[in-house]
This record gives sequence, structure tokens and C-alpha cells, in this order.
Amino acid sequence: MQTQFLILIALIILATIIFGIMIFRFTIRFEKKALKAKQLKEEHEKTLRKKQ
Repeated sequence: MQTQFLILIALIILATIIFGIMIFRFTIRFEKKALKAKQLKEEHEKTLRKKQ
């Protein structure tokens, strides 16, 4: 009984770590996409300023 409980706790901790890693990776991907979008926006604004 006690070993099953410890196994359950270990699985929960493992699942939490895995979800944390997944969230961290998605955050990095989102940050890269946001940076790219910001750079494109700045380039577009520069071209609009030059046209004026």
C-alpha cells in the first residue's frame, strides 16, 4: 500500500515536470514568433515613413 502511494506521488511529480517542460518550450516558441512579428512591424512602419 505504501509503495503504491509513493509510486503515485512519483508519477504525479514526473507528469508535473513534463508539463512544465512543455510549457517552457511553447513559451520560447511564442517568444520567437512575437519577436519576428515585432521586427516585421517595425520594418513596415519604416517603409511607410519613407513613403510619406
